[in-house]
Amino acid sequence: MDEKVLFMAINVGFVLFYLNPIHIRYTFVIEKMIVLFELSTKLMNSDMKKIVCLLIICLLCSCNKEEEMMTIDQTAKPLTEQDALKSFAKVLSIAVSRNESLREYIKEKSLEQFDKDYDVFYPFVKNDVLPSGITFKEALLEACESPDLLSSIEVACPKLNILVPDWSWIGSFKADYWDTSKEDILVGYAQKGDSHTLFKNGESFLELSLGEIPDTPTLIVKENERMKVISTRSSEGVEYDFIDNCFDGRNTTETRGRTWYEDDILLNYEEINDFVPSTDIDPLLISAYNEFGNNYSGPGCQRDYVYFGMSNNNQNNGILNSNIRERFYRFKINPDSYNYISDQDQDPSLSDPITKYGRSHQLSAEELMNRIWSGGNFDFRFDFYIGQQGVIPTSTIYYYICSKTASEVFDLTKVHRKYKHQTAVAQGEYIYSFLAENLVPKWVYMPGDVYLPEWDISNRSNNIIIAASELDPSETRTETYDVTFTYSNNFSISTGGEASIGLDNDNKIKISLGVKDETHNQHTENNKIVVQTSYASDSMGAGQLPYSGKIVIGPDTKTINGTLVNGYSIKPVDFGSFSITFLPTDIR
Repeated sequence: MDEKVLFMAINVGFVLFYLNPIHIRYTFVIEKMIVLFELSTKLMNSDMKKIVCLLIICLLCSCNKEEEMMTIDQTAKPLTEQDALKSFAKVLSIAVSRNESLREYIKEKSLEQFDKDYDVFYPFVKNDVLPSGITFKEALLEACESPDLLSSIEVACPKLNILVPDWSWIGSFKADYWDTSKEDILVGYAQKGDSHTLFKNGESFLELSLGEIPDTPTLIVKENERMKVISTRSSEGVEYDFIDNCFDGRNTTETRGRTWYEDDILLNYEEINDFVPSTDIDPLLISAYNEFGNNYSGPGCQRDYVYFGMSNNNQNNGILNSNIRERFYRFKINPDSYNYISDQDQDPSLSDPITKYGRSHQLSAEELMNRIWSGGNFDFRFDFYIGQQGVIPTSTIYYYICSKTASEVFDLTKVHRKYKHQTAVAQGEYIYSFLAENLVPKWVYMPGDVYLPEWDISNRSNNIIIAASELDPSETRTETYDVTFTYSNNFSISTGGEASIGLDNDNKIKISLGVKDETHNQHTENNKIVVQTSYASDSMGAGQLPYSGKIVIGPDTKTINGTLVNGYSIKPVDFGSFSITFLPTDIR
């Protein structure tokens, strides 16, 4: 009878133990075993009691071992890489929301670009001490529900990485612009499918479709594809290296961004010279060159021939041709004047730098040609003064105003480009700059025929003073220049005879070639000229057109629209900030 009771008690114990679900804690089983033990001890002798005690102890050990096995199975179950990335993103979103020191550290570390991208490689930084005094990993552990979670994540994703994305190519977030004092930050992770979840402070905050980008500071948890695991047997843990040395940015001198490269994009522009087609030159001027060319060593000048019909064979009987006028043929502006004349808002100016992102957004030379200038026109005024002996000139004898776009005044030879190469995770960046140092002048041709008034050096100065300015609207003001007018002495009043046939008595005859000082054929008077302008206008200075100045330099040719054109090189009058080509012409 005693043995039956014992057998029954032991079997009931096993049934109670094994029929209970594994999730029931073993303390419940222990309670039931104690009841069985008390029941059985009433029915058995001392030897049997010892046997029952041994059986219960074995059962308890078995129960404890089973509970231990259950715990190990639960925690050791490996995470998939996708689950690990998601779990880390949630933890990181909590940590960065709460810890400004962590945000600042991630920003600064990403700007170092150890792999030439804005990456923070977790295995390299997890033991770094933050300014707050705790390590990077400890800051994350404070946001973990389980202390073992980070270890599981590290096992599942050995190349765990935090990317600070560069979305500046659409005017959005970039590490350089991250204000880490603000808690507002999202954390995403490399996800499969067309929808991406972003976490904020541990909670799912935003769902974005593929291609959508938030306008909030964002971190992306992903695997670092530029690193590789080279050993897992190191005493210090896993060892890493770059998949290629080209990604090793630790020894580069530039740490705050991918390497910048610089070059120039050459533009098409006209290389101007002093060429003028023969069809634009009065035959009188060509004859004057032939008469008083570069090889002539006497005092004569080309205007003696054009204005007075004087030559090597007629050196003392010059009679003024009253039909000759100085043709204001063209002008050019010295590019050194650009910064000075483009100072008003309404003035044309070189465009601000253009920034483009992505390989498909590079600009060609043809596209850049159309984007060099802002709108507006330059308005140039040229004032001309001729001296009269004993009279202070108070007004111009003539002025001319010309309104031109900037592209009609200057060419740009090249555009400076600064750029970063495109990478798998970062857009290429291209900055195009239009620099005044690369400007070259263009000839600005007068619309139609523009002539100065008659220039009779028998009673006026043998130099014409020219003042130029770039007009800007504002109150009127006057500008005064100290100038010197020169006057010729080599004229005599007509008194009849052969030389005076057909002339009135008050006409003068030029009795010698030239107006040079060494022949004592001129004298000077110092005067002031007053130029009417405005307070906002930009004075470009003044200079003189001398009667004796060389005009035609020599024969020349130029290819225009594929055709070789004959002409001459015409010497412009240089005033420093501007130059003008004058062509004496018979206006009949």
